Amino acid sequence: MGAIIFTGAYAGPIVGFSLGGFLTEYIGWPYVFYASGTVGIVWYCFWLIFIAEKPDKDRFIRNEEVNYIESCMKETKVPNENLLIPWLRIFTSLPVWAIIVSHFCRSWVFYFLVTNEPNYLHVFGYSLSKNGLLSALPHVIMVLVSLSSGFLADGLRSHFQLTTTVVRKLFTCVGYGMEAVCLVALYWTTQGYLAVLFLTLGAGFSGITVSGWQVNHLDLSARFAAVLIGLSTAFGSIAGIICPIVVGILTAKSTVDEWQLVFLITFGVMCFTVIFYAIFGSGETQGWSNPSSPERQAIITTKEVSNYSSTASVQSIQSSPCETSAEYVHTKMP
Repeated sequence: MGAIIFTGAYAGPIVGFSLGGFLTEYIGWPYVFYASGTVGIVWYCFWLIFIAEKPDKDRFIRNEEVNYIESCMKETKVPNENLLIPWLRIFTSLPVWAIIVSHFCRSWVFYFLVTNEPNYLHVFGYSLSKNGLLSALPHVIMVLVSLSSGFLADGLRSHFQLTTTVVRKLFTCVGYGMEAVCLVALYWTTQGYLAVLFLTLGAGFSGITVSGWQVNHLDLSARFAAVLIGLSTAFGSIAGIICPIVVGILTAKSTVDEWQLVFLITFGVMCFTVIFYAIFGSGETQGWSNPSSPERQAIITTKEVSNYSSTASVQSIQSSPCETSAEYVHTKMP
């Protein structure tokens, strides 16, 4: 499920690059913004129609699905308002930093491709429309690989009994490692068709990481998964700010030699990420994900405050027979 959801982020550039190149060459660049705004409005309408806060409030879900989700929920006495976020232990957790480093690397490469790939291919003399189609090709392969990676990861865990840690490290390190090889190959590339080939292969391998570090937050702590995602996204956004600036400075004349240096730097970022995640990455629930003993005692005694009536949505990190790494728990206090 996680792989399917994350794939949406990589499917956007397919339409954006293809449509953007066509509109810019044949109609005018302002229409790229008009088209993007229209798509955003349409998406918002679908969001309002189909998204619900909870499964039992979904107008389109089947009863069987609701029953299955509710059967996966574990009752807990840990309401959100009584649970403190262990910031210090999160920031000193190496598995968390493994995710942060991976997110930084993903954002570096992703924003590099989204903002600079058309400029790089323009060096080889491709027209705007053809440039847009060629720039979208790597993302097509990335989407296909991302969708299949989720099923492959589940198969390795269920049929070959691989641990979650092994699967996460395997998909992250192989994906980033092979993408790094493809990018460093661009250092010696002087032909347009070879550049497209290596860009496409590299993006395809990166799609494997969707079932690696990108769903790893839930493994470490389903209860604080939202905190971890927000934290890693913040560091990933830093890469999104730095990368276009660095590339812009290094490719002022937009020559092949300048682009070769950019690919060499990106290769170094990816190699560091592979090594760091291979050493410190983990697929196990972390100890700080569970409330400490004082917290548990305070939570148990909340029964004494029976005049409070509230509904809290929390996440359970306990294991479940259901095929999911995260459980969302809905509990009511009398």
